[in-house]
Amino acid sequence: MTSTTTRRSRKNATPPILLDRVRQLQKRLRRLRIDALLVNNPRDIRYLTGFVGDDSWALIPASSSRVHVLSDSRFEEQIQIEAPHVISHIRRKGLAEELARVRQEEGFRRIGLQASYITVATRKAIEKKVGARRIKDVDDGLLAQRAEGPHGALRGSRRRERQEGQRQESAKDRLRHRHDDTADDASSSVSGRLV
Repeated sequence: MTSTTTRRSRKNATPPILLDRVRQLQKRLRRLRIDALLVNNPRDIRYLTGFVGDDSWALIPASSSRVHVLSDSRFEEQIQIEAPHVISHIRRKGLAEELARVRQEEGFRRIGLQASYITVATRKAIEKKVGARRIKDVDDGLLAQRAEGPHGALRGSRRRERQEGQRQESAKDRLRHRHDDTADDASSSVSGRLV
């Protein structure tokens, strides 16, 4: 049996927030010199595609907006609802076989793996179907990207917190100086009366 591929239609444009997330990742993929990243961490799949189903992978190309989701028929309708903008590949065999087919169709020479989210058995299956020289363990930076939030929000909020802390310290210093000046004035007026 061969696998079924459902292509996205032009009317299902990628939501801007997802497109931005994918573009941030793609910059890192190009620096890593890989053609695509196999995303098998469910949180990352949801973060990049909007799809929340199980037993699925996403394949993110380094230089194309054509995001792929590899899954099975249990999730075909769910993918169409949650991520109509992706190219869905509904497999009839294993995920490794489907990955090999998509890699060949798309011409990906080198695929990065989220090594910390893949079992030894799955890795061996991928090596067997795709070829060990065609895969590379990578740190994709998605954990940090998710932590930063949209447009580096965490970095920005930390900067804002630091700036707010500095403003508060400046205000405290000004109050202390005013208090010290007021205390000096009061002390000199009291000492002037005592004389």
